Amino acid sequence: MGKALLVALMFLRTASAALAAVDPGTTVEATARHALVIQARQGDAEAQFKLGGLFLLGERWPQDNTEAASWYRRAAEHGHAMAQGSLAVIYTYGLGVQRDVREAARWYREAAEQGDADSQVTMALMYYAGIGVPQSKVLAYQWAMIADANRALILFSRSEMQEIVAEIAAELTASEIARAERLVRHWEARAGNRSQNTQ
Repeated sequence: MGKALLVALMFLRTASAALAAVDPGTTVEATARHALVIQARQGDAEAQFKLGGLFLLGERWPQDNTEAASWYRRAAEHGHAMAQGSLAVIYTYGLGVQRDVREAARWYREAAEQGDADSQVTMALMYYAGIGVPQSKVLAYQWAMIADANRALILFSRSEMQEIVAEIAAELTASEIARAERLVRHWEARAGNRSQNTQ
């Protein structure tokens, strides 16, 4: 295993859950907080996601991982990709819920399918190591290539991502690489159809 993959896998095992939460702002006033709670209760996925972040971070808000998980789940079930990634982190580390890497993989996949780059990298690493999913270096390579093409990477630099792709590829046969590349093309076709359907 190469250095980039080793570092990436160590990240997966030790990353802070706060990385998955977008800071909804630390200066939320009482009236704004009240409005946010009302919007969240009315089913607004963005408000639910922000409320989950407030409970997770606990900045000028009561810190409560169970409430964070509950609000992230509501937003995730409405298809909010960042909430899905955040809920995955909640399950990865057992924050307010029973730790469950299979459930984490489910939510990382949901976010990855919607184009969340960091969840795509995480899926690659989970398949590479067999964490929460059956080990598959072909699927690891597929997700690594998808993430590498995604310009919205936050947690890894472009060069780190390319190094991860190269290291996984070095462990595959030519036919496995060809299979992974077909899977990528199939995923890109599906992703393109989804984006056309939402415009």
